[in-house]
Amino acid sequence: MNEIKKILIPVDFSACSLNALEYGANLGRRFGAEILIIHCIPYNVSIADSQIYPEPILSDELEEWANNKLKEIETKLGDLVKRSFAIAGNAVDGIEESVHSEKPDLVLMGTEGASGLNEFFIGSTASNVIHRVKCPVLVVPGKARYVDPKNILFLFDYEGLPDSPELKNLKLFSKEFSSYVHILYVKGKKPPRHFDDLATLDAYFNTVKHSISTSIFEHFRAGVNDFISENEIGLLTVYVREHNFFERLFRVSKTDLLAFHSEIPLLAIHE
Repeated sequence: MNEIKKILIPVDFSACSLNALEYGANLGRRFGAEILIIHCIPYNVSIADSQIYPEPILSDELEEWANNKLKEIETKLGDLVKRSFAIAGNAVDGIEESVHSEKPDLVLMGTEGASGLNEFFIGSTASNVIHRVKCPVLVVPGKARYVDPKNILFLFDYEGLPDSPELKNLKLFSKEFSSYVHILYVKGKKPPRHFDDLATLDAYFNTVKHSISTSIFEHFRAGVNDFISENEIGLLTVYVREHNFFERLFRVSKTDLLAFHSEIPLLAIHE
């Protein structure tokens, strides 16, 4: 039985968000899921928004304009879209409110930037959404195109094993796409809280093809990039905590130009 039945997709009508919408439509068809589309209208439309909103436009016309754009999308995607709606306010607040009221199984959203994961973890809208909503979030970089991920990388640190329910979406994806799951433990300064974590993970994923390995990367991002390239990773998965090990690692010097592959979507599951 498919467990992804409803996907919430925020759009701001930028090329990045429309690419994520196309990705989400393909994923929705694959899982037989319905799509909910939300557009959050900012209270103050700045000059920077001129790439999205037509100029000139009055603030009281924005809702009508946005709803017309949403209707165009509904017409294009047909029965796949259950409903689309525009609400006023901050994007993160609007998405959080919609998650609470609509209870989607997955939020799927786009993110800009050449360093997809670096932006994801440091202050982006996607990062704020992930830390506030109570469901998995799939972040789709602007360069990503939909393909079935034949290899999935699950990055994990020695801060304790998430409960099995938190891993169900990763397992669901791997079964749906017949993907090979590479579970990579990144060693930190602390030893694992539970020395049987690896055995527990191995048993949990016993119904899918998988492997478990550990590593200490001298240059973290370069090491992960190499792993992604060498294993042809199509989906990156991380477990997000309030004080995340990986988040600290991503706060590197601005002179560090290494970046994660900007074509790789990221699935965030969290406590």
